[in-house]
Amino acid sequence: MALSNIEKHYNKHPEDLRLQRRHGIVEFETTMHHLRRFIKPDSFLLDIGAGT
Repeated sequence: MALSNIEKHYNKHPEDLRLQRRHGIVEFETTMHHLRRFIKPDSFLLDIGAGT
């Protein structure tokens, strides 16, 4: 079975380490900043289909 373009992309650029690199760290910290502003301690966050 041939790989789709999406599979080829993620095989070439794995997401697992992305948030540990320079720009990924900025992305992660920015996301967490906004989540902390809007999500209350007793809230739940559902993430559907966001990848790794």
